[in-house]
Amino acid sequence: MDNPHVLKSFDSELQPTIGAELRPALVQTQDLSGQDLHDQELMAVNLSGFCLKGTNMSGVNLVRANLSGADLRGAELSGANLMQANLCGADLRGADLRAANLTRANLSGANLGQANLIEAILKDALLTRAGLWSAVMSQADLSRANLSEANMEGTTMIGASLWLAILCRATLRRTNLTGANLCVANLSEAILFDVNLTGANMMRANLNGAGLRAVSLRGANLSQAILSRAQLENVNLDEAIVKDAIMPNGSVY
Repeated sequence: MDNPHVLKSFDSELQPTIGAELRPALVQTQDLSGQDLHDQELMAVNLSGFCLKGTNMSGVNLVRANLSGADLRGAELSGANLMQANLCGADLRGADLRAANLTRANLSGANLGQANLIEAILKDALLTRAGLWSAVMSQADLSRANLSEANMEGTTMIGASLWLAILCRATLRRTNLTGANLCVANLSEAILFDVNLTGANMMRANLNGAGLRAVSLRGANLSQAILSRAQLENVNLDEAIVKDAIMPNGSVY
């Protein structure tokens, strides 16, 4: 049965804007799934709650766009500009966000399971309680991002930058952070199980009260890191640099 809330006049209402500007006032339908909107100008558009499942928005300008609660499953957003966009509670499972710019974007509570975020820019992004399970975020820039209580189970973050990122009480299970930059990152009370941090830079990182079990820190730089009250079980510290690190018992290494 046809959805009465979806306008029949999509082509006539919106087609003239394709390749030019698709302004907020012209967006008349709640269902844009499967549409080709690549390279559109959608700055500050309100698409809150819209169905954009499988929509092609590669290279689209979505600066300050409202996509809160939107269904973006499998959407093509590679190279899109989503600076300061509101994606709070959005469903981005399986979305392609390669090299997308999400600087200062609000992704709190968003579901990014199995999304492709390779080389994406997420500087100062808000990802509190976000679902990042099995997402691929290698070489992504999450400098100063807030990932508090995020679910990062099975996430691949090889070579990612998490400088000054906040990961308080985040869950990292089978997460691959090989060669990642976690310098001055806050991982207090985070759960790290079967995590690969081989060669990671964790200089001055805060792991106060964190739980580390079956974690590889082989060759990692933990200089001046804070491990007070941390629980370490089956942790590989071979060739790791721990100069001036505060250990779980309070001693300075």
